[in-house]
Amino acid sequence: MMQTSALHGPRTRPLQAVLDEAAAAALRAPSVLNTQPWRWIVHERSLDLRADPTRRLTALDPEGRMLTVSCGAALDHALIALRVEGYPARVELLPDPHDPELLATIHPAAYRPAAAEDYWRYQTTLRRHTDRRPFGPDPVTEDQIAGLARAAFAHGVHLHVVETHQVPVLAAVAASAARTELADPAERAELNRWAHREPGAATGLPVDVTVPGTPRPVPLRPYAEDVEGRLEAGPGDDSGARYLILWGHQDGRRAWLRAGQALSAVLLTAAELGLGTSPMTDLVEVASTRLVLRRLLYWQGHPYVVLRIGVAAADLGVPGAHRLAHDEVVDVDRTSS
Repeated sequence: MMQTSALHGPRTRPLQAVLDEAAAAALRAPSVLNTQPWRWIVHERSLDLRADPTRRLTALDPEGRMLTVSCGAALDHALIALRVEGYPARVELLPDPHDPELLATIHPAAYRPAAAEDYWRYQTTLRRHTDRRPFGPDPVTEDQIAGLARAAFAHGVHLHVVETHQVPVLAAVAASAARTELADPAERAELNRWAHREPGAATGLPVDVTVPGTPRPVPLRPYAEDVEGRLEAGPGDDSGARYLILWGHQDGRRAWLRAGQALSAVLLTAAELGLGTSPMTDLVEVASTRLVLRRLLYWQGHPYVVLRIGVAAADLGVPGAHRLAHDEVVDVDRTSS
């Protein structure tokens, strides 16, 4: 993506081309099981974010909760890409009550030179990846957690740090969520379909980005009973890991979109702070474990996402899942150009 500066002023190419690039940049956003459940419609002066029901987890996510959170993360990535091009934007969430798949419309404002932090944040979107390997013993500092909390609160979402005495409860929640999903034939089949992709697959989780079962304080989602990931766990044991719950006072599609934006901001901030991250969405997918998470929040609100954060145990590099191609998820409205 080309960059402009205050010295050169706004570029002369059409705004629609800039919006197209922003939609392409949003393809790097994280999503539940790497389903990438979004479509982008690029108009002459606006950009629509739509849910793609063909990539919805109908068994694991019947309400579309995690689909919507995933789309909120993509929305944040698109806005970052627009800012680095010099176009801050106004966003309408759920702009048409008669079109439930239309989740947001982005309206760019007048050109304004990007700030240095816009470039830094955009560069972080290029390198951020989920890391499912156990983290090492180095602690996450209180200053780092405060920075993550600020990133979430900028989107109206709160961050709860799971307290030491709550970690065994969280471990029980994770085990319960795993049992529940693997016990249901439809949910187990959906996990098999999305989590055992061959290396290089454009959607889902290839086996080379998931880790075999390994002892850790809070277990990660097992993707099936008979197939294990091929990514080496490394020397860590998650002894320095911290667990965060993103939460808010509202529960519904608008709140889930905000949660997705906050999730993107927290993940990118963590990457800038040198922290590894992995969302634990299964704890929120299951209604019974979601209720226990509310207890961990002291009934203050609704949990949106659980995050595991920490310092990598070794500099092994983080493999990233692949993404769909631009033309598979982005449509350009030629009638308006």
